[in-house]
Amino acid sequence: MSRRALIQAGIAAGLSAPMSRAWAQAVDVVQASAFYDSRQLEAEYDYIVCGSGSAGSVVARRLAEDGDATVLLIEAGGSDNHPSILNPSVWFTNVGTERAWNFHSVAQPGTNGRNVALPMGRAIGGGSSINGMAYVRGHKLDFDRWADITGDTGWNYENALSTFRRIENFDGPADPGYRGTGGILTMQKDNDIQPVARALRAAGPAAGLAAFDDINGAAMESASFIGHPDIKVRDRQRVNVPADYLYPILDQGNITVITGATVSRVEVTGDRATGVSFVWNGETRRVGARGEIILSMGAIHTPKVLMHSGIGDEKVLRKAGVRTILDLPGIGKNLQDHTQATCIWEFREHTPPAALLFSQSIYFTNVGGGDRPDINAVQLQIPFPSERTAQDYDIPETGWSILSGLANPRSRGTVEIVDDNPETEVRIVSNILTADEDMRAMRHGIELARELGASPEMRDFVKREVMPGPITGAELESYIRDSASCYFHMSGTCQMGNGPDSVVTPDLKVKGIEGLRIADTSIMPEITMVPTMPPAVFIGERAGQLIRSSS
Repeated sequence: MSRRALIQAGIAAGLSAPMSRAWAQAVDVVQASAFYDSRQLEAEYDYIVCGSGSAGSVVARRLAEDGDATVLLIEAGGSDNHPSILNPSVWFTNVGTERAWNFHSVAQPGTNGRNVALPMGRAIGGGSSINGMAYVRGHKLDFDRWADITGDTGWNYENALSTFRRIENFDGPADPGYRGTGGILTMQKDNDIQPVARALRAAGPAAGLAAFDDINGAAMESASFIGHPDIKVRDRQRVNVPADYLYPILDQGNITVITGATVSRVEVTGDRATGVSFVWNGETRRVGARGEIILSMGAIHTPKVLMHSGIGDEKVLRKAGVRTILDLPGIGKNLQDHTQATCIWEFREHTPPAALLFSQSIYFTNVGGGDRPDINAVQLQIPFPSERTAQDYDIPETGWSILSGLANPRSRGTVEIVDDNPETEVRIVSNILTADEDMRAMRHGIELARELGASPEMRDFVKREVMPGPITGAELESYIRDSASCYFHMSGTCQMGNGPDSVVTPDLKVKGIEGLRIADTSIMPEITMVPTMPPAVFIGERAGQLIRSSS
């Protein structure tokens, strides 16, 4: 039975239209997997979407949902029907496997000569299939800043909030001013908060962190707050973005999803994108687009594919041996991520990790005196050292950590191809902690984390502070560089805007190329303060709206 027929049957049975839509979306991962690679590849489609992550799956859904357009969705990874994807308890085991792109930066002075792991999802669902499942929508100042940079009010907080209310199916306390129900995007309030996470939230107000019951409500308009994030989990199983957006329409007949297909380049004729080349089942294939091509492969692969297509900084392309079609110097620049350093405490009593291992308390605050949060921090119920600090400290068997990160990093990195072979890995220079403002914020962030760890509310959960301890000055800075890693929120390498370094216009069109748009975190001119999955969904929704309104 088609999704439309399911909805009609639900209404006939007495369900409301929103409930009927939710019922029609109850397609499981096994059923969805049967549709991947099941249709004959056509020579041409109305739209080609490259990447099935948190933005790409949304774009594909919105372009295909009414059944009028044919859509090809190309995914380099495999099916999301895998135990380590579905089981929230072991999500972190995907890093280092074939279900992740296991990128690393080159050795960096900002991390005392260490390279930094930068994994990305490599499966249906992209990052939403291997991330920590926290759902935090985005701060008011994130979206308003994008609107200021682009001059387009469609990116502002008012529109973002309206979009989230429309698409959400929130399983939690009703708050119609901020939250949506009966929509397409599933999330729930975490109803199994562990004692150590509850204690951290209770410790927040004395440190200047206002406690909020709903981190996605009015908290996202506040300068300093603490609370428990929503989670993309249902019935103790991960709900990635395709489960909400793709699964319900896979049987319509007008959307084709192929997996294990690595996009090599966009084919350009004159000033128009006409198709894509990709390697699938060991063969190089080319498929044409009658309408538009949308790149949604993330902040590493989207600029990589553009550069291999001859679109990018002419100096970089010439050095790599790629003929320049269009000189767009901003491609691969402006790389950003949320850098973090860790504080660890040993539990007073032996306490194993929580059954569902993700952050149950998060906080945002301003330590630098500006008008927006500059620290975003998460708590984990495990010790979480870097490979360097694990050698320098006595790490306990059980403990808990605060990962204190930069909400608004000033440091900027680059992504560059090194030759003309699309299979060669890119060179990533993260440049984290090279800006003085970032180190100042990190020092203050570590001090705040240690203050929280020493608070009366946390006393029952602390046998000892494991690291960093009461160090200051140059010793603390060196510790931060040894501890530093990223939250895996790579963004910004194809930024939207109107300036000379912008790559896409505010309507997400690649400048100078017709029929080509980008919809993923690479378009962020400034990274959001929050985990990037929900903002990527908003980018996908906006892209779908913009494309459909122009067709």
